[in-house]
Amino acid sequence: MATPCTHLPNHPVLRQSTYPMRHCSDAEQATTISSEATTFGASPSRMASINQLPDEILVDILHKALGPSKPARWPERFPGALIDYPEDIGSYGWIPYTCVCRHWRNVVLSNSLLWRAFDIRNDIDAQHLRHMLERGGDTTLEVCFPYNLGSDLAVRHLPTLYPYSVRFRTVHIHYIAQDSGKTVLPHFFERAFPALEDLTLVSWHPVEEEDNGTPNYPPFDISPDRFPSLRTVLLCRFSISWDTYSLSRIRRLALDECSYCGPPSTVASFLDVLETLQSLEDLRMFPNFLSTACGDAPIATRPRHRLVVLPRLRHIGVGDVPDLALGLLLSVRLPHSVQIGGYFESLNIDTAKNVAFTRLIPSDRTLLPVTHTADYARVRASLDTMQIYGRNSTDGSSLTVSIIAVYVEWWDCLPQAVNGLIEVFGDAPLRELELHGCPDRVSMIQYITLFKQFPTVEVLHINSHYSSSMEDIFEALSVPVMGKVAPGEPTREIALCPNLKRLRLVDLEWDEDDSLLVIRTCLRARAARGAYLEELYLEMDYRDVLFTDIETYTEPFRTALSEFVVGGNVKMC
Repeated sequence: MATPCTHLPNHPVLRQSTYPMRHCSDAEQATTISSEATTFGASPSRMASINQLPDEILVDILHKALGPSKPARWPERFPGALIDYPEDIGSYGWIPYTCVCRHWRNVVLSNSLLWRAFDIRNDIDAQHLRHMLERGGDTTLEVCFPYNLGSDLAVRHLPTLYPYSVRFRTVHIHYIAQDSGKTVLPHFFERAFPALEDLTLVSWHPVEEEDNGTPNYPPFDISPDRFPSLRTVLLCRFSISWDTYSLSRIRRLALDECSYCGPPSTVASFLDVLETLQSLEDLRMFPNFLSTACGDAPIATRPRHRLVVLPRLRHIGVGDVPDLALGLLLSVRLPHSVQIGGYFESLNIDTAKNVAFTRLIPSDRTLLPVTHTADYARVRASLDTMQIYGRNSTDGSSLTVSIIAVYVEWWDCLPQAVNGLIEVFGDAPLRELELHGCPDRVSMIQYITLFKQFPTVEVLHINSHYSSSMEDIFEALSVPVMGKVAPGEPTREIALCPNLKRLRLVDLEWDEDDSLLVIRTCLRARAARGAYLEELYLEMDYRDVLFTDIETYTEPFRTALSEFVVGGNVKMC
């Protein structure tokens, strides 16, 4: 297939018109190209084989060459994340194709499907934006304000988008200040959006709390009077009502740090509304919404032995104060994928270490079959979250359990997270395991316990928050146990995790005097018991070694370790 040229075309008129654009932004090129006359004479490029194709097929080829041209829906970029925000749509990647030949240029300029989905970035002004919107003809529009470009971008361009409200199918505003949310957004959304199906509004600036401690978020109305076609809603730091009229048509609902606005509610009335949402496929509420909706309800009013059945529900995520989060989960027939978050206020690190993951999940594990079938698990102890995540790769079911406390640094709590993994997923036949945090806080005895609990692990990935010692990891992997490598074999002395094939360590400390000896001793002991790695990846902290010298510095170590890795597949960087 022809590709965009990197030199000036030979045609003098085309050369004159395209040369200035080499120093323009994509958005400026879009306006310049479309404003020029396109009535050139016949060109030999018309005889090219690809230009004999119908225009619809050429457009389809361009679409496939550029990749997705519209925002991803509920992506799995961060497995186990509480809220998965949509991807950006992307820039105007098709514009360079207008420089290939006149035919391609005419096709791109005249085909409205290429102008219906785009990001709105800093290099676009109101004139460029209006022109692109008009090029889209009568097609529905998908626009995105990317997260990292500042809220002033939405403030500048929302007035330009205002007249096109009837055409919008997708609107993603990933960043807007609270003050703008109270002024610009109400004006923008005062019209009806009859075609809007997918809405994301994210506000990041903190706001003052009311006297009762409830965040003072601006209200947002998602009723069918204004959004009759709305199916997917993701709101961050807004206040919405919880009623059947507003929510009955919604299929995917994510409320991140949103609050409830409406008449006083109870847990029973909250469940009454939830039970009417029979089209709901994905529900995520983190945090505040549940507690602001029914957190003050007396214990006596909270229903017991009630089960809400939502036949289409595939994913539920609930994060709030632990008793409310667990109470809601016990009142809903759980789907394949479940997220649970316990939010603890005024929690210090000593108290945090005693918080158990099992406090947040039903004691009846038959309600969560993934705890017995997961083949992938990840443990994370990070800035303000301690989390375990498990997934069954065959049926896609997953479970995320998070303990979240602002101002608590969980890095040192990796041992508690590892214990939680064993308590929740201890019966699962894990094949892949990841640990993220401070691995040197986990003792050799605890590593041995972990590896004994999951003998089927084939891939082990350990990522350190900062430079940590690897000694306990390799000493634990060196310990022999009595067991069977495969069913039917006699019991004998074998290595822990005898099927381990891939070992990846990232950001651990490399000690020039001891690390090589520790790793070689471990690999030699495992090889003596018939356990060989197929890949060893070490992305280490080499202290004073310059980045440009790492390849030379690590060469003798790679050579020494290759003896115990199948095919010598050792990478150090």
